[in-house]
Amino acid sequence: LPSSIGKTADPILFAANGVVRYTGVGETSPRGFRFAKQIGSYAYDGLMTLENAGTGPWTLTGVIDAESGAAATELVLKGDSAFPATLSAAIADFQSGVPLAVTKEGTGTWKLAGECTNTGATQVNSGPLELADGVSSVSPLTLAAGASLKVSPSATVSLGTVSVGGAAVLELGAGASLTIAEMSADDYAKLKVVARPGSSLVMNGSPVELDRGMIEVKDGEKPFEIDVSADERFYLTCDGAFVARGPNRSTVENWQY
Repeated sequence: LPSSIGKTADPILFAANGVVRYTGVGETSPRGFRFAKQIGSYAYDGLMTLENAGTGPWTLTGVIDAESGAAATELVLKGDSAFPATLSAAIADFQSGVPLAVTKEGTGTWKLAGECTNTGATQVNSGPLELADGVSSVSPLTLAAGASLKVSPSATVSLGTVSVGGAAVLELGAGASLTIAEMSADDYAKLKVVARPGSSLVMNGSPVELDRGMIEVKDGEKPFEIDVSADERFYLTCDGAFVARGPNRSTVENWQY
Protein backbone atom coordinates (compact mmCIF):
# COMPACT_ATOMS: atom_id res chain seq x y z
CA LEU A 1 0.00 0.00 0.00
CA PRO A 2 1.43 3.42 -0.91
CA SER A 3 0.25 5.19 2.25
CA SER A 4 -2.34 4.79 4.99
CA ILE A 5 -4.31 1.57 5.41
CA GLY A 6 -7.15 3.60 6.90
CA LYS A 7 -8.49 4.63 10.29
CA THR A 8 -11.48 2.31 10.25
CA ALA A 9 -11.48 -0.94 12.20
CA ASP A 10 -13.16 -2.77 9.30
CA PRO A 11 -10.91 -5.74 8.50
CA ILE A 12 -8.91 -6.44 5.38
CA LEU A 13 -9.83 -9.91 4.08
CA PHE A 14 -7.10 -12.35 3.08
CA ALA A 15 -7.61 -15.02 0.43
CA ALA A 16 -5.35 -16.85 -2.03
CA ASN A 17 -2.00 -16.00 -0.42
CA GLY A 18 -2.80 -12.32 0.17
CA VAL A 19 -0.13 -9.80 1.25
CA VAL A 20 -0.46 -6.34 2.79
CA ARG A 21 2.74 -4.40 2.10
CA TYR A 22 3.00 -1.07 3.90
CA THR A 23 5.23 1.60 2.32
CA GLY A 24 3.94 4.70 4.10
CA VAL A 25 5.71 7.21 6.33
CA GLY A 26 4.56 5.58 9.57
CA GLU A 27 1.22 5.53 11.37
CA THR A 28 -0.99 3.90 13.97
CA SER A 29 -4.05 2.19 12.53
CA PRO A 30 -7.01 0.34 14.11
CA ARG A 31 -7.49 -1.62 10.88
CA GLY A 32 -8.16 -5.32 11.48
CA PHE A 33 -7.18 -8.34 9.42
CA ARG A 34 -9.39 -11.36 8.77
CA PHE A 35 -8.73 -14.87 7.53
CA ALA A 36 -11.47 -15.35 4.92
CA LYS A 37 -13.06 -18.63 3.89
CA GLN A 38 -13.51 -17.48 0.31
CA ILE A 39 -13.62 -14.21 -1.64
CA GLY A 40 -15.52 -14.64 -4.90
CA SER A 41 -13.93 -17.57 -6.71
CA TYR A 42 -10.74 -17.39 -4.59
CA ALA A 43 -10.65 -20.00 -1.86
CA TYR A 44 -8.46 -19.12 1.08
CA ASP A 45 -5.21 -21.03 1.58
CA GLY A 46 -4.75 -20.19 5.27
CA LEU A 47 -1.83 -17.78 4.83
CA MET A 48 -1.76 -14.11 5.93
CA THR A 49 1.31 -11.95 5.25
CA LEU A 50 1.97 -8.49 6.70
CA GLU A 51 5.03 -6.73 5.31
CA ASN A 52 6.54 -3.52 6.68
CA ALA A 53 8.42 -1.52 4.05
CA GLY A 54 7.60 1.88 5.51
CA THR A 55 9.77 4.87 6.31
CA GLY A 56 8.39 5.29 9.83
CA PRO A 57 7.03 3.16 12.71
CA TRP A 58 3.94 1.11 11.79
CA THR A 59 1.61 0.23 14.68
CA LEU A 60 -1.45 -1.98 14.24
CA THR A 61 -4.01 -1.85 17.06
CA GLY A 62 -6.86 -3.70 15.33
CA VAL A 63 -7.87 -7.32 15.79
CA ILE A 64 -6.97 -10.41 13.81
CA ASP A 65 -9.82 -12.88 13.41
CA ALA A 66 -11.24 -15.46 11.01
CA GLU A 67 -14.51 -16.18 9.28
CA SER A 68 -16.30 -19.32 10.37
CA GLY A 69 -14.79 -22.28 8.55
CA ALA A 70 -11.70 -20.42 7.35
CA ALA A 71 -8.48 -22.43 7.53
CA ALA A 72 -6.10 -20.10 9.41
CA THR A 73 -2.72 -21.86 9.36
CA GLU A 74 0.07 -19.26 9.18
CA LEU A 75 0.73 -15.59 9.92
CA VAL A 76 3.88 -14.22 8.27
CA LEU A 77 5.46 -11.01 9.58
CA LYS A 78 8.14 -9.71 7.25
CA GLY A 79 9.97 -6.62 6.01
CA ASP A 80 13.35 -4.94 5.89
CA SER A 81 12.33 -1.49 7.13
CA ALA A 82 14.66 0.32 9.51
CA PHE A 83 11.56 1.29 11.50
CA PRO A 84 9.72 -1.18 13.78
CA ALA A 85 6.27 -2.62 13.22
CA THR A 86 4.07 -3.38 16.25
CA LEU A 87 1.18 -5.84 16.27
CA SER A 88 -1.18 -5.39 19.24
CA ALA A 89 -3.70 -8.02 18.17
CA ALA A 90 -4.13 -11.29 20.00
CA ILE A 91 -2.77 -14.28 18.07
CA ALA A 92 -4.80 -17.45 18.48
CA ASP A 93 -5.86 -20.72 16.86
CA PHE A 94 -8.91 -19.34 15.07
CA GLN A 95 -10.28 -22.74 14.09
CA SER A 96 -10.55 -25.66 16.50
CA GLY A 97 -7.92 -28.28 15.77
CA VAL A 98 -5.99 -26.05 13.33
CA PRO A 99 -2.80 -24.66 14.95
CA LEU A 100 -1.78 -21.18 13.77
CA ALA A 101 1.94 -20.80 13.07
CA VAL A 102 3.81 -17.47 13.15
CA THR A 103 6.85 -16.85 10.93
CA LYS A 104 9.16 -13.82 11.17
CA GLU A 105 11.10 -12.93 8.00
CA GLY A 106 13.37 -10.04 6.98
CA THR A 107 15.86 -7.79 8.75
CA GLY A 108 13.29 -5.38 10.20
CA THR A 109 11.85 -5.56 13.72
CA TRP A 110 8.36 -6.87 14.44
CA LYS A 111 7.03 -6.42 17.97
CA LEU A 112 4.25 -8.58 19.42
CA ALA A 113 2.25 -6.70 22.05
CA GLY A 114 -0.86 -8.86 22.35
CA GLU A 115 -1.81 -12.18 23.92
CA CYS A 116 -0.35 -15.17 22.09
CA THR A 117 -2.39 -18.34 22.64
CA ASN A 118 -1.72 -19.99 19.27
CA THR A 119 -0.29 -23.50 19.46
CA GLY A 120 1.44 -23.59 16.07
CA ALA A 121 5.21 -23.11 15.91
CA THR A 122 6.77 -19.63 16.01
CA GLN A 123 9.78 -19.45 13.70
CA VAL A 124 12.15 -16.46 13.68
CA ASN A 125 14.08 -16.92 10.45
CA SER A 126 15.85 -13.55 10.33
CA GLY A 127 15.99 -10.19 12.05
CA PRO A 128 14.57 -9.32 15.47
CA LEU A 129 11.26 -10.42 16.97
CA GLU A 130 10.46 -8.30 20.03
CA LEU A 131 8.06 -9.32 22.81
CA ALA A 132 6.25 -6.67 24.86
CA ASP A 133 5.05 -6.78 28.46
CA GLY A 134 2.53 -9.48 29.25
CA VAL A 135 3.24 -11.72 26.26
CA SER A 136 2.77 -15.32 27.34
CA SER A 137 3.09 -17.99 24.68
CA VAL A 138 2.88 -21.77 24.73
CA SER A 139 3.89 -21.91 21.08
CA PRO A 140 7.24 -23.64 20.52
CA LEU A 141 9.68 -20.97 19.35
CA THR A 142 12.72 -21.50 17.15
CA LEU A 143 15.49 -18.96 16.49
CA ALA A 144 17.36 -19.52 13.24
CA ALA A 145 21.05 -18.67 12.92
CA GLY A 146 21.48 -14.91 12.72
CA ALA A 147 18.03 -14.11 14.13
CA SER A 148 17.33 -12.37 17.43
CA LEU A 149 14.71 -12.39 20.16
CA LYS A 150 14.19 -9.21 22.18
CA VAL A 151 12.25 -8.59 25.38
CA SER A 152 11.10 -4.99 25.80
CA PRO A 153 12.40 -2.92 28.73
CA SER A 154 10.48 -3.61 31.98
CA ALA A 155 8.47 -6.35 30.24
CA THR A 156 7.55 -9.66 31.88
CA VAL A 157 7.37 -12.44 29.29
CA SER A 158 6.98 -16.21 29.50
CA LEU A 159 7.64 -18.75 26.75
CA GLY A 160 7.26 -22.49 26.35
CA THR A 161 9.91 -24.49 24.52
CA VAL A 162 12.68 -22.50 22.82
CA SER A 163 15.22 -23.99 20.41
CA VAL A 164 18.11 -22.38 18.54
CA GLY A 165 19.27 -23.40 15.07
CA GLY A 166 22.60 -21.56 15.12
CA ALA A 167 24.39 -18.52 16.49
CA ALA A 168 21.59 -16.12 17.50
CA VAL A 169 20.96 -13.24 19.92
CA LEU A 170 18.76 -12.94 23.01
CA GLU A 171 18.44 -9.33 24.17
CA LEU A 172 16.82 -8.49 27.51
CA GLY A 173 15.87 -4.84 27.91
CA ALA A 174 16.50 -2.94 31.13
CA GLY A 175 14.31 -4.38 33.88
CA ALA A 176 12.97 -7.13 31.61
CA SER A 177 12.07 -10.57 32.97
CA LEU A 178 11.96 -13.65 30.74
CA THR A 179 10.88 -17.15 31.75
CA ILE A 180 11.57 -20.06 29.39
CA ALA A 181 9.87 -23.29 30.39
CA GLU A 182 12.19 -25.56 28.42
CA MET A 183 15.50 -24.99 26.67
CA SER A 184 18.52 -27.26 26.35
CA ALA A 185 21.99 -26.27 27.49
CA ASP A 186 23.26 -26.86 23.95
CA ASP A 187 20.73 -24.41 22.54
CA TYR A 188 21.51 -21.82 25.22
CA ALA A 189 25.20 -22.09 24.34
CA LYS A 190 24.39 -20.90 20.81
CA LEU A 191 22.99 -17.62 22.11
CA LYS A 192 24.75 -14.33 22.58
CA VAL A 193 22.84 -12.96 25.58
CA VAL A 194 22.70 -9.17 25.93
CA ALA A 195 21.39 -8.44 29.42
CA ARG A 196 20.58 -4.82 30.25
CA PRO A 197 20.65 -3.59 33.89
CA GLY A 198 17.95 -5.09 36.08
CA SER A 199 17.00 -7.84 33.62
CA SER A 200 16.54 -11.49 34.59
CA LEU A 201 16.18 -14.89 32.98
CA VAL A 202 14.62 -18.08 34.36
CA MET A 203 15.17 -21.24 32.31
CA ASN A 204 13.94 -24.75 33.07
CA GLY A 205 12.68 -23.51 36.44
CA SER A 206 16.01 -22.05 37.61
CA PRO A 207 17.45 -18.50 37.51
CA VAL A 208 20.29 -17.99 35.03
CA GLU A 209 23.30 -15.89 36.02
CA LEU A 210 23.67 -13.25 33.33
CA ASP A 211 26.79 -11.50 32.10
CA ARG A 212 26.06 -7.77 32.11
CA GLY A 213 28.51 -6.79 29.42
CA MET A 214 31.83 -7.48 27.75
CA ILE A 215 34.86 -5.42 26.83
CA GLU A 216 37.08 -6.83 24.11
CA VAL A 217 40.61 -5.69 23.25
CA LYS A 218 41.99 -7.25 20.07
CA ASP A 219 45.61 -7.88 19.03
CA GLY A 220 47.28 -4.69 17.90
CA GLU A 221 44.87 -2.42 19.74
CA LYS A 222 45.81 -0.11 22.58
CA PRO A 223 44.77 -1.22 26.08
CA PHE A 224 41.29 -0.20 27.18
CA GLU A 225 41.66 2.48 29.85
CA ILE A 226 39.35 3.02 32.83
CA ASP A 227 39.81 6.10 35.02
CA VAL A 228 39.31 5.33 38.70
CA SER A 229 40.54 8.67 40.03
CA ALA A 230 42.75 11.55 38.93
CA ASP A 231 45.91 9.48 39.45
CA GLU A 232 44.65 5.89 39.27
CA ARG A 233 43.74 3.85 36.21
CA PHE A 234 43.06 0.29 35.07
CA TYR A 235 44.25 -1.08 31.74
CA LEU A 236 42.72 -4.10 30.00
CA THR A 237 45.19 -5.68 27.58
CA CYS A 238 44.63 -7.96 24.59
CA ASP A 239 45.87 -11.03 26.50
CA GLY A 240 43.21 -10.61 29.20
CA ALA A 241 45.34 -8.92 31.85
CA PHE A 242 43.66 -6.26 33.98
CA VAL A 243 46.48 -4.04 35.27
CA ALA A 244 46.24 -1.31 37.92
CA ARG A 245 48.45 1.75 37.67
CA GLY A 246 48.68 4.41 40.36
CA PRO A 247 49.84 4.95 43.95
CA ASN A 248 46.99 2.99 45.57
CA ARG A 249 47.09 -0.08 43.31
CA SER A 250 43.31 -0.51 43.30
CA THR A 251 42.01 -4.06 42.93
CA VAL A 252 39.12 -5.59 41.01
CA GLU A 253 37.12 -8.43 42.53
CA ASN A 254 35.60 -11.33 40.56
CA TRP A 255 37.58 -10.50 37.42
CA GLN A 256 37.23 -13.17 34.71
CA TYR A 257 38.47 -13.52 31.13
